[in-house]
Amino acid sequence: MSEDESKFLVRLQGTFSREVLAIAATMRALLQEIQATQAAGDCAPLLHQLAHTVHSLKGAAGAIDQHELAYLSRSLEQVLAGLQCDSRQIPDAFFTLFRQSIALIERMARTDDTGNAIVIPHSLVEEIHRFADAR
Repeated sequence: MSEDESKFLVRLQGTFSREVLAIAATMRALLQEIQATQAAGDCAPLLHQLAHTVHSLKGAAGAIDQHELAYLSRSLEQVLAGLQCDSRQIPDAFFTLFRQSIALIERMARTDDTGNAIVIPHSLVEEIHRFADAR
């Protein structure tokens, strides 16, 4: 790999890391809004927006071969696909899983700057899938 290619990859990774952090911040803000509005039953547009944001993250991760992040995003999409904002309360487990996932996404973005990989804890993915299957 040439020096120019190496520099380009470093810039690309930095750009990706900043974008992932921005997406994670958006996810966190949407999660707070969903939790605040769920009692009124009008959080469906926010859930849709969160699903779109997670889908964008999955696509961006896949585009630059960040397979772990793409897998986590795909798992979160499955949770959102089975969730509706209706008269039922969204379970606290949903918010806990998403907060844990967002924190992990942020760590992954920051760690990518150093070149060290973070492996997604298998237990978190299992918990996400159990939640999705229960819906």
